[in-house]
Amino acid sequence: MLLNLTLNQHHYRVDIAQAHDLCLPIDPSGSHPVFFCSGQAQAEPLQAGDFVASRRAGGSVNADVLHIVPHCQGTHSECYGHVTRQPAAVFHQVQAGLMSALLHTVTAVSAEHTSERYILGSQPDETLITRAALQQAGELVGAQALIIRTLPNPVSKRTRNYTTDPWYPVLTAEAVQYLADSPIQHFLIDTPSLDRADDGGRVYNHKTWWGIDADEQVRYPQRGLTEMIFVADKIPDGWYLLDMQIAPLISDAVPARPIIYPLIQVS
Repeated sequence: MLLNLTLNQHHYRVDIAQAHDLCLPIDPSGSHPVFFCSGQAQAEPLQAGDFVASRRAGGSVNADVLHIVPHCQGTHSECYGHVTRQPAAVFHQVQAGLMSALLHTVTAVSAEHTSERYILGSQPDETLITRAALQQAGELVGAQALIIRTLPNPVSKRTRNYTTDPWYPVLTAEAVQYLADSPIQHFLIDTPSLDRADDGGRVYNHKTWWGIDADEQVRYPQRGLTEMIFVADKIPDGWYLLDMQIAPLISDAVPARPIIYPLIQVS
């Protein structure tokens, strides 16, 4: 199936057969990434009296009760309710479906190679995603979403345990302010969090992205944030049509499945 669309007064063709799935699924019976204090996702058969919903245990059907933490166990989308006292749900706040997206690869650098800083300063072994690196993506006009792949990009990201292997790139204060000032509405990244796992509770980068002030007034309530994606090396940087699939659960973070389709300019 081929689709034709217009973006920034240019005409593009989209081949639906050329999809790239950026999702790291939560697999209770297999492997998935783990972040912060959370362990492996779990599934157990539903029980009701003497009935056990497991064919292997002699039941007539399979029906699992799932124990998952979307923030910590795979690709997930968040809304501002993640960092505010006021509840808010991704389902009500964040756009799902099709949107224009720009994929950009950045090389994280050590503090000694940039004057930019994470809001709390640098730590040994920590690397930074800088404003300068984001600006190399070029003009963001027309992009509803920005997708960031960080280098190095080993396939071990698919199953990495960040509790035992804790260091991942974080955005500098300058970089996250650049994003906050940009026109994009959805930011996707292959790290488990915009902030350090332990930043003393400041979550500065998250709050800057949503424009949350000291009184918890939210300037950009419709913005989405998707963390812990994986973008394979074979996928080139450039413009894509993003199908942002978000689980219909009422929570500040839910499992998500971003799928991208290359945009082929025809005129």
